[in-house]
Amino acid sequence: GALQRMEPGSSGIQERANMTQKERIIDYMRLHGSITTMEAFSNLHVTRLAARIAELKSDGYKIGCTIVTKQTANGPVRFGRYYQI
Repeated sequence: GALQRMEPGSSGIQERANMTQKERIIDYMRLHGSITTMEAFSNLHVTRLAARIAELKSDGYKIGCTIVTKQTANGPVRFGRYYQI
C-alpha cells in the first residue's frame, strides 16, 4: 500500500498500526535516515529486520548496509545499519 506520513504532533500509534512492516521500515528510514535491528524491534515491533530488508530489495528498493561495531561491557558487538540509497 501507499506509505503514510505522520502529522506533526501525532503519536503515530494509530497511523503506524495500519501500515505493513515494510511500510513502517521505509517510513522510519525516511524520517531517521537509517535503521538497526534494535531500532526496528524497539520502535516498530519488527523482529526480523534482515528478512524485511531482503523483501524490500526484491520489491525494487535500493538499500545499503553499514556494519557498525559498538563496545559494550561484554566486549564488541557488531550489527548492521540499513539505509536507503
